[in-house]
Amino acid sequence: MCYKSDANAVGISVVHDDEALLSTVRDQLDAAPIHAPYGDLNESSSGGYWFGVDDDAGPALGEWLYEGSDESGLFASQRRRKTRKSIERVREEGDAGDGGQP
Repeated sequence: MCYKSDANAVGISVVHDDEALLSTVRDQLDAAPIHAPYGDLNESSSGGYWFGVDDDAGPALGEWLYEGSDESGLFASQRRRKTRKSIERVREEGDAGDGGQP
């Protein structure tokens, strides 16, 4: 999992050498309880494969992925903190941009 963030988005990409594994990840995203559209599978410069999740889905997907991970230790604590801060910032920016309206 790769994350990028800027003032307006939290982007999520998935990268691996095994194309079949990435196909399984895409199937899991299709079955996820959140809407997380993603792009086509592409070849990476290192010879593997990758696909990106739509930026608009990044915050919801990030929250869902990290749900319960404090207890499980599934992701590194520093990565959890950094991504959660990015999600909070994007959500706050969105709230400020629409006058705080849902």
